[in-house]
Amino acid sequence: MAVGWLQRMAGQGPAGADGLPLPLLAMVVLCFAASNILPSSWDFPFKPTLRWAILSATCLFVAYLFMNGRDTVFLYYQF
Repeated sequence: MAVGWLQRMAGQGPAGADGLPLPLLAMVVLCFAASNILPSSWDFPFKPTLRWAILSATCLFVAYLFMNGRDTVFLYYQF
């Protein structure tokens, strides 16, 4: 079953397309290279400063604006 799912994900199974789409292949290669070349987030010396607090709060607020009102699989968002 797992082999069938992997073949369909790569476009080789019965429900797939002509082959592996080029943007998907590029994204997989890029993410693989980034995860093996770039340093881990634990290596960055983040200090609890006001600048990082404002930046993280802004990013979370923007993410909330994008996700608010969208359909979700999480039950606690549906009430």
